[in-house]
Amino acid sequence: MMMPQDNGGTATGWTVSPPTRVKRERVDNDEPMRRVSRRMEEANDEESKRTMKQIVLDDLRIDDEEATYEALEQLCDIMYCEEEEEKIRETQREFFLLGGHQAVVRVMKENMDSKKIQHNGIAVLVNATYENKKLRTAISYICGIEAVLAAMEWFDWDEDIQKQGLQALTT
Repeated sequence: MMMPQDNGGTATGWTVSPPTRVKRERVDNDEPMRRVSRRMEEANDEESKRTMKQIVLDDLRIDDEEATYEALEQLCDIMYCEEEEEKIRETQREFFLLGGHQAVVRVMKENMDSKKIQHNGIAVLVNATYENKKLRTAISYICGIEAVLAAMEWFDWDEDIQKQGLQALTT
């Protein structure tokens, strides 16, 4: 597999940017997913939102690609909190203690042929490891780097997955 290399961005057009967090974007805009998103947006109160614990312990264990995709999407949104540093660390700690990193890597490995799951799985890993060396190390111990590389190899034609993969590997 050829990996884009940073050589000033002249030969390949790729450059390595400083660590940032991923704001999730929809990969597939089919009508059922739009309806689900609209329902989620309409139910804006805290009681109707799924907690990280529910997502990691329940939703990521379902053998349904659409449910898994939706769970990763929600988890990505949770991990992309625009709060103060303390809230970010608290969210990362909860993610780790619940085994979220293990669940996301497992789901990515089980659904290698799903672009949507790979895209959101990498986004969750990028957000979860934002300025958190301990969590990056934990993810590398459970073959998270290999899962990202496998997604990049499987979808070597997809620019978004390549960019997110590079971001996951360099943050």
